[in-house]
Amino acid sequence: MGYAIQHQIALSTITCCSCGVVFAMPDQLKNQLRQSGDWFFCPNGHRQHFAQTEADRLRALLEQANRRNTDLVDEVARVQREKKRIERRVNAGVCPCCNRTFVNLARHMVSKHQDAKP
Repeated sequence: MGYAIQHQIALSTITCCSCGVVFAMPDQLKNQLRQSGDWFFCPNGHRQHFAQTEADRLRALLEQANRRNTDLVDEVARVQREKKRIERRVNAGVCPCCNRTFVNLARHMVSKHQDAKP
């Protein structure tokens, strides 16, 4: 007396980068190889691997985002320092357009620099 056993496996197809043969492997194995970057072989014996693991790709994206964030924080700090410098000069009566000192800077701005943005 025999027994029948049924088993289902989800397969993913892969194309060999050397010979172009299409072959399949279980999804679980493919995900494991993609995560680890380990080597595997096509049916014709060509050695290959997934060059960049998913973790490496995400790590690189995170590093790129962190660098961009740092650059933006530095830029905001630079703009704030420049704004503070200009405010100090204006409070001291120095015209931000022509760098001359005036007792009544507001009157000078109205008469000489009407097109200047506030």
